[in-house]
Amino acid sequence: MSNFTYDKVEKYGDLVASHIVKNKGKVKATNGKTYTINIKKNTVFAQFQKNLGNANMAWKTLEGWLRKNRFEVTGSKDKSELGWTEIEKTVFSQKASSGGNKPVAADKTALAESAACIATAYLCQKGKDLTIRDLSSPDSIKYLTVNIDKIVDIGKLDSKKGIKTVLDWLKANPDWFETSVTTAKILKQKLKLGSSHHFHRDSVFMNTIYKQALLHIKKLNNVGLRIGGDKWNPGDIWIAKSGSKGFDATTDLTSLNKQVADKFMKADIMGVSLKKLGKSATWEVYNLKEQERNFRFDSVKSPAGALMDSKDMYLVTKSGKEIQIRTFDTKNNIQAEIKGGSAAGGKAGFGLVSYAIQKVAKQKIDTWEEIGRLSVEQKIKRIQKHHVSIFKKSITSKSILEAVQNKTNRTGKPYMTWTQLQQDDYWASKIQAMHICDVIVHSKQKNDIMSIIVAYAASLGLKDMFDASVYGKVF
Repeated sequence: MSNFTYDKVEKYGDLVASHIVKNKGKVKATNGKTYTINIKKNTVFAQFQKNLGNANMAWKTLEGWLRKNRFEVTGSKDKSELGWTEIEKTVFSQKASSGGNKPVAADKTALAESAACIATAYLCQKGKDLTIRDLSSPDSIKYLTVNIDKIVDIGKLDSKKGIKTVLDWLKANPDWFETSVTTAKILKQKLKLGSSHHFHRDSVFMNTIYKQALLHIKKLNNVGLRIGGDKWNPGDIWIAKSGSKGFDATTDLTSLNKQVADKFMKADIMGVSLKKLGKSATWEVYNLKEQERNFRFDSVKSPAGALMDSKDMYLVTKSGKEIQIRTFDTKNNIQAEIKGGSAAGGKAGFGLVSYAIQKVAKQKIDTWEEIGRLSVEQKIKRIQKHHVSIFKKSITSKSILEAVQNKTNRTGKPYMTWTQLQQDDYWASKIQAMHICDVIVHSKQKNDIMSIIVAYAASLGLKDMFDASVYGKVF
């Protein structure tokens, strides 16, 4: 017997959900028994499916959600709930799938980004949209797995079998099919794409670009921050004209960025960030020279209800962007995530936020471990202190404690039944978020702090360290 760990939801989540639906809720557990999960509307399983389809939900966030939620079981005397780690993993292994002939399911991100490449390549070659019928038509499948395979390079899925896996996934996920087709139309129109363009996702061509950029950033990073290639250019896919060998060798990031900008404007090589689309879609190009990169502080958003009804705080910029500050899982520090404006979804981790606070305001933000060592009384005093400083009005310790103790999580479980880690996380998230807001409110250089955090989260570079490169975004 073998069980899933929470970090395997990225690789197996869609496969497990499809299996459970296909088998009308039945799934094998690690104790050898088969249970029937309730898959009706408004169940934990139904929410799990929604979370899997939510491209804006980070995998770490989904992992955290799984830790707190268990699937309801029906018709069983010995179990009323089944957790993710109680599902038997070997059922979904490559060996168990038809004698090993079927590949292990690719993760949702790889499938979605590969689908965008395939749909756009098809549109550029055929001059018409990919249709649902094309996903099942033998002639279309042959064209997609043979002809289109020649102009898309999608990493581990770059084979006839891999492309067929993507097509089958699109057939089973009509919302992602619509996103892929709409994205293709936007990219063809906005980037003036034609039959000479090739499409890359996790290819050698694409990875070589990031390798070069990260070498340059490493030379500039004298404070030890963990900076990923996506903060230089968040392109999920790259599009290049046939025969392009990439960018010339460069000695610094400025030279590379100039090449990226020049080739983007010439529709020669272009990095594109993708999002799952709703009823409407938007196209933006970022990091052009004329774009404003300063983000002025406006306010700290007042809580809609009681202060302790949530573990987050919101900063607001003059342009209307809202930055939510909170933890996304236990045993973690806060992250700052952009919620308003055209760059929604970008994040800056605790390392970057604390770096900005230390660099500009010369103050230290306590870690979750340090806050965890405080007594409840000490935590309440911290919150009271920050509340007075930010909102210019006092708050009683009784109202803070009662609000926390009356708190329930998403599944309705009251605070007093949470694990110690979950309780500690709630306090730490609120205290860190309030401390950051407090520092920014009273700093004479509040706009500098905001610009560092927001620009980094939105992949616009890091002030006084490095500039990000030009990229397009469909969202």
